[in-house]
Amino acid sequence: MSIQFVEQSSGFQIIWKERVIINHQSAKPAFFIGRGEDISESCSGFFKIKEKNVRLHALLNWELESQSEYEIKINFKDELAVSFYIENGRLVISNSTEKQSYNRFQLMLEADAGEQIYGCGEQYSRLNLRGKKVPIWISESGVGRRFDPLSIGFALKTKHIPRWYNTYISMPSWVSSFGMYCHSTSSAYTLLDFKKRDRHGIYVWEIPEKIIIGVEDSLAGAVGGLSDYLGRQPQPPEWIYEGMMLGLQGGKDIVARKAEKVSAAGVKLNAVWCQDWEGIRKTSFGKQLRWAWEYDEQLYPELPEFIKELKKKGIRYLAYNNTFLTPGSAMFDEAREKGYLVKKKNNEIYYVEVPFDPAGMVDFTNPEACSWLKTIIKKI
Repeated sequence: MSIQFVEQSSGFQIIWKERVIINHQSAKPAFFIGRGEDISESCSGFFKIKEKNVRLHALLNWELESQSEYEIKINFKDELAVSFYIENGRLVISNSTEKQSYNRFQLMLEADAGEQIYGCGEQYSRLNLRGKKVPIWISESGVGRRFDPLSIGFALKTKHIPRWYNTYISMPSWVSSFGMYCHSTSSAYTLLDFKKRDRHGIYVWEIPEKIIIGVEDSLAGAVGGLSDYLGRQPQPPEWIYEGMMLGLQGGKDIVARKAEKVSAAGVKLNAVWCQDWEGIRKTSFGKQLRWAWEYDEQLYPELPEFIKELKKKGIRYLAYNNTFLTPGSAMFDEAREKGYLVKKKNNEIYYVEVPFDPAGMVDFTNPEACSWLKTIIKKI
């Protein structure tokens, strides 16, 4: 289906599949560009995203460079070049600018007052995100999200109040109950604004190369269209549905004893999840996990044999790992020697204050570091 460009006295509209995607008017602009400075703070895996000296201006001066059935090019006074084209049944909004100083971008998409919004990664606190602003940034989820004693104590210790949107899986992607879906290809900090009745805002701390729009007949169609673009997850193994997964820790003997107790009570176990398989370390906050990805022989002696014993009983053993490495471990030393850790500008290792001792972080911008950690995970 072709893209429609409708020029009006004070602006233009982009229409696709009989839906107004963008309505850019002088009194109500859809495109903004500008500059800003990042003054964000982080502590123990939490972030306070802040900026200053933000100068964002609407792009009111534009000209239509070219127009065809499947592509429209618009130039905003040489500040931003935007192309709208169809690719694999989706509308692509492609942006580019020659002014390197620009690092802020905002786009307003047309919205329907009655629609509901879902997505933005894994959101624990809310399902329908309509009426909310959702920051797209990975952060510790926190302990509690209310003003109860546990949450207050955790906030005082970490200097961070957990927010409803904190999540480990944050994505600049969403679907609408009216059949539309949207995905930004940017990996920069993004704020998605679903508070306005008639518009959805996409605010990005860079000029996003592409924004992907899909329009389907239903919410189910939108979910399918987005997953078709991003890639569908494989089906879970059948054993997941054959009992309960039990989170246990404390060492081999404790796990074996508790798993046996639960099974003896008639509960079907399909797996145990032991996040402390790699050991623990004592910090100012108590016991924390030791991030060195090999099993702890004191807590879990002969772990491979223990896993086989559980498997014979129909119980899988699930573990845990992340991208951090505890200083003093053999794996940290190896990563440091090979240059696989994130560094500061002065070439010193950048230590992340992750609850509540410093840790090194594997540099995923280094392909060799990625391959190294993948090999370790596979070996585990």
